[in-house]
Amino acid sequence: MGNKMKNLLAGLLGALMFAYASVKAVPAATLPVHKISDHFYVIEAREDDGSNVGVLVSGTGVLLIDTMLPDAKDMLLATLATITDKPVTHVISTHGDGDHTGANTHFQNLGAEIILQANVAYSNVLYTRTYEDTLTLTFGGQTVMLYGFKSHSFEDTLIHLPQDNVIFTGDAYNEGWHPSFYSGGYEGQSAVYDKTEALADPKTLIVPGHGKLSRIEDVIHQRTLLDDWINHIKALKDAGQSYEAMAEDPQTIAFWNDFTRSADNPRGREMFVRRTLATELMDMVSLSHDQLSALEGRYLYTDGVRVEIALEDGKLFARNKGDFFSELQPLSPSIFHLRGWVGGQRFIFDTGKDGKTMGLTFVGTSNNYKARRLKNDSPH
Repeated sequence: MGNKMKNLLAGLLGALMFAYASVKAVPAATLPVHKISDHFYVIEAREDDGSNVGVLVSGTGVLLIDTMLPDAKDMLLATLATITDKPVTHVISTHGDGDHTGANTHFQNLGAEIILQANVAYSNVLYTRTYEDTLTLTFGGQTVMLYGFKSHSFEDTLIHLPQDNVIFTGDAYNEGWHPSFYSGGYEGQSAVYDKTEALADPKTLIVPGHGKLSRIEDVIHQRTLLDDWINHIKALKDAGQSYEAMAEDPQTIAFWNDFTRSADNPRGREMFVRRTLATELMDMVSLSHDQLSALEGRYLYTDGVRVEIALEDGKLFARNKGDFFSELQPLSPSIFHLRGWVGGQRFIFDTGKDGKTMGLTFVGTSNNYKARRLKNDSPH
């Protein structure tokens, strides 16, 4: 190799190493921080960063509420460094979505406790501690109260810090967006609204999962809009309109613009119509407790995957540890819709001549999957 080529390669390598070192030297950007008190802060995320974050600082450590997207971890760490040099010892996730749990693994690897509502066991999300209905923690002399719900997800947590008069809603309430109540339906969403209104006063700071910091009047406004929205979509459905026509109805557009207060989004609006129908306005039949309980049990697919069918509070659920959780809505005694799903997916239960349930078929968007019922097996 000639000296000119060697010198050229050496120069290129030096330039690349300098560029790499220069990039490495640039500090991570930081996000806006709202100081609520001497010990509590809110990090306000941008649209592409994931969730808003709560930061409760004690004399020995930090409790975080949500941890944004994985790609925002460095920005979260850089922002935390402007608040405190204490280690993160506890993380409470308002639910298991990745835009709220992105840095959980990082903090767990450093020894932090990761707390979620118990239904997180039916997902693939990391946790070290769970609770069922309520949990009260004391951290640095401050009370942190957790309330479990099924609304946006099956593991929603509403968090109340009474001394600082702050409520974190997770995605059960997002500012500047419509309610995504597809797991718990209107009943679950209403329960979140009820608890929020019971805990709040006019000065309470409401921290949404996403969007700007809010007050209770903002939550009440969204609740009123949701009531009107569902009634409106039901009226259009009863009139025989297609969901495409519903999405283009002038009043539908007006509701959408009030929910989102952003540029019109026809695809997003149509999907909200479809998911509202799939969550709250299916043509269901009424089945007795005995009819539903007869379907309970564990079922085994040919690929080895198991699904548990369980009856809780008069509702039937399909679930599998570490995998999924869905409410089943009866369209007939044997055909069930997955609440909130818009692809036409169904569970169809197979009954033998003796009237006993022998198995089920999951009807997917492109394939069907059969499972046999395991004998002498019950979810209880």
